[in-house]
Amino acid sequence: MVDKHGFQRDAGQERVIRALGKVADRIETFEIGREEYLQVSVESRIKERIAVLQEESGTTDGPQLALETRAKLEQEKAAVPRPRVPKGMYIWGSVGTGKSVCMDVFFNALPIEKKRRVHFHDFMSEIHERVHTWKEMREAARKQQLQNSEREVLRKENGSLRDLAQNLGKLDLSPESDALLNVATDISREATVLCFDEFQVSDIADAVIMTKLFNTMWQCGTVVVATSNRPPDDLYENGLNRRDFLPFIDSLWNRCSVLDLGVASSDSVPTDYRMLATSVSDEEALFYHPINADTEKRFTNTFRTLCALESSAEVLHSVVINTKFGRSLSVPMVCGKVCQFDYSDLCRSDIGAGDFATLATHFHTICIKNIPVMSTKAHNEARRFITLIDQLYESKLRIVCLAETAPNVLFQREDEGEEKSTLGGGIEWGKSEKGAHKLVHKVNESELASVKELEFAFQRASSRLVEM
Repeated sequence: MVDKHGFQRDAGQERVIRALGKVADRIETFEIGREEYLQVSVESRIKERIAVLQEESGTTDGPQLALETRAKLEQEKAAVPRPRVPKGMYIWGSVGTGKSVCMDVFFNALPIEKKRRVHFHDFMSEIHERVHTWKEMREAARKQQLQNSEREVLRKENGSLRDLAQNLGKLDLSPESDALLNVATDISREATVLCFDEFQVSDIADAVIMTKLFNTMWQCGTVVVATSNRPPDDLYENGLNRRDFLPFIDSLWNRCSVLDLGVASSDSVPTDYRMLATSVSDEEALFYHPINADTEKRFTNTFRTLCALESSAEVLHSVVINTKFGRSLSVPMVCGKVCQFDYSDLCRSDIGAGDFATLATHFHTICIKNIPVMSTKAHNEARRFITLIDQLYESKLRIVCLAETAPNVLFQREDEGEEKSTLGGGIEWGKSEKGAHKLVHKVNESELASVKELEFAFQRASSRLVEM
């Protein structure tokens, strides 16, 4: 890349690439060892079963030969031990410093089939969807089993309610953890290596399941390589019920080597390489600001030009598309694979990552107008916008924006002078000596994990908007 594509040499990136090379070597060795171990294990089980059948049928030459056969099988299995799952890697550092580039080089060069690269937010959304599907299938099976039990009791001449109760007590009512266990096991079968981009945790629904989910995948032999803007110990900082998340952080340190991409250049400010992109002319620009008559006209003309390039230049209004979990989304203006939204339609409505992912599959260009300056004060809508930008960036979509200000100042901190609100959900309670509950700590809304994460996400979104 340095020689052929004009990449700038970066000591931090080179250090990460060398470390990832060692991870790749260990994964290749692990894959070979695991195949040998599985082959020997299967052959040993077959031979052991044959020996047992011969012993039971009396076709062996005596108990001594059976013992010798078992001893030989144990020696064969011991000769090929179960391979140890190699450590993955957790790469963290400032935005635009090349973390994703390094991980992509690793992913593309890794010569194994069962590998997957995914944005972490999309992965967790998929997990919730798969758990939901598994539980629905389990519930359907439970109802069928219930019906069968009822029929069986009614079929008996002397059936009673007590018999029915005993049958119902035998039903397998699996808890939530069983769904996670099965989903995590399935994912491990699908991928030996999981590469996560933008590893971040701000949602309590994600935080509470991650220890079970990832520990199961690691135990099943999955290797994790991830990039993040935050070190492991800062994940889900000040999150609600964070104590339940801490075991995951311990597991992450045990299962992954942790590298700070900026360590090699700690004496200087980390370089955001996206900000070094060549400037474009006014005719080529896709980000218009501030919002006034001139920029509104240019935004509209760009939308019309893009529509004219589509096979069908007809502009449709209020087009409804189906998204995930049985939801639907109304798109204000559509022309072929080009669409247009107002900021309020996307970020001040009940829309989430799954809806944005569906947009990315339907369109190649999304135009968004009336984008305001955002801050942590309106953190819910700001988070939606950041999630949208992440999704469009990962999907390599074109974005056209009409905003109040430039990308690098589009996101601003909450005014330090403003009074910060306190969330009831952020209050932690303890017990006094007499057992009465008392307030022991208040967490300001601005200190919650979901809000603090925005400060890092703002930087990433600004950087990505410049590149896009």
